[in-house]
Amino acid sequence: MILAPHLTHVPKHLLGLPHWDAATPLQRRDGMCYKSETELYNGGSAFKLCARDQRGVVVTIIADNYFGYCKKEVKTQISYSANMFGSAEEEHSGGALVFPSYNEGQEYTDLTAGDAYSLKEVLARDPERFSVQPAGHALDRVQPDVVLVPAKSTFSLRSQTVSWPTLDGDTRSIKLQAGKTYMGPNGYRVQMESSTADHRQWNLVGTSAEVTACHKPATVSGGGKSEISKAISDAILVGHVYVADLEKDMDAVAAILARDFSERYSDQERNGVDNRLILSSDRSIGSVIKLLTPSGRDYNDAYNTWLSAIPQHIKELVFVVKRFHRAEWGDSWRSHYSVDLINGRPGNSLKLDGRTLVVNTLRVGFEKDGAWRVFGLRHDFHPAGKVQTEDDITASVVAPARAIAGGAETFSQKFVQNCGNRSLPLKKRRQRYAFAA
Repeated sequence: MILAPHLTHVPKHLLGLPHWDAATPLQRRDGMCYKSETELYNGGSAFKLCARDQRGVVVTIIADNYFGYCKKEVKTQISYSANMFGSAEEEHSGGALVFPSYNEGQEYTDLTAGDAYSLKEVLARDPERFSVQPAGHALDRVQPDVVLVPAKSTFSLRSQTVSWPTLDGDTRSIKLQAGKTYMGPNGYRVQMESSTADHRQWNLVGTSAEVTACHKPATVSGGGKSEISKAISDAILVGHVYVADLEKDMDAVAAILARDFSERYSDQERNGVDNRLILSSDRSIGSVIKLLTPSGRDYNDAYNTWLSAIPQHIKELVFVVKRFHRAEWGDSWRSHYSVDLINGRPGNSLKLDGRTLVVNTLRVGFEKDGAWRVFGLRHDFHPAGKVQTEDDITASVVAPARAIAGGAETFSQKFVQNCGNRSLPLKKRRQRYAFAA
């Protein structure tokens, strides 16, 4: 493939076109011949010239300053070579590795590793890469911002610490810092991240190492090939937390917080066991969201009826109170929430210790009058981490189960390969995610 915008003034005879006297009627009709050696190919305008020898080797010269034609020609040649090779094809595809991420709030205990992984095993597997520290954690020599911490570590923005239990019953801790990535032995990583609306507000963001490979095959132009690898962040809007009447709404929240949830299950054997209150440190924000979401499979009819009667804005307030709750507040948590007085009347925008609270919403389409359709996001929602693996040009092959190494597969599998080179920053990001996985 040769890009040569300066060749637009090449005469026809230098490109191998025949003289008028030696040309066929078709060549004369299409102007693919010359009468004078001063005649320019295509009248001196942009052109593309293709040639193929007996071996099947193709060369293309593009005399144009629109380099998008080059990409189209690359696709054509890869498609041609895939057909010549056999059992393979070139696809107009897109793809990404997707790592689920979560907003873990102000405090979070990572229990994802369980007892199946240990930091000791990770360090023994690659002792040259990691530097063990006296507190029991380890630093990555290749990526200095990565800190390996033991399983069941607790992250706290309030105390600015990462702590974990030791075998002798003691507790070790290190400072929690912005710009650092704290990774458990199973690859689950936790980072500090500031709010886009208020950089004074920070949250803990966790990202799973369990990746999903997304592939959008054989897609037409405009079909969403590149969208699959983009974050949904651009569609997320920042909103405020509103109350209709602060005192009445907080009374309703207090009643929910004080409720006994131990008898909610439809399976009688599970009742009477889970006595955790909503504000208990043993409950995560995700656990509270599940607790207040009706479920015909898990919960009994009486509990589902009670849940359905709770106004949605009251549930949202419960989630807000849980998200920002501190254990030292005890029963005085209500005193930390307020609204401004506007013209002598209470306002509707909720504040926490004098600071306006913000939440994330998602814009999904438009109404008939052009207004945005906006929906509230879960308080533990965070856009997934993504690594683009395919961008427009993909070579693929489908292999039967019998041809796959190991022979354990019962289904055919599709193997894809991106045909474009990636930049160094993306390779570094890919290395980071590969290490996490």
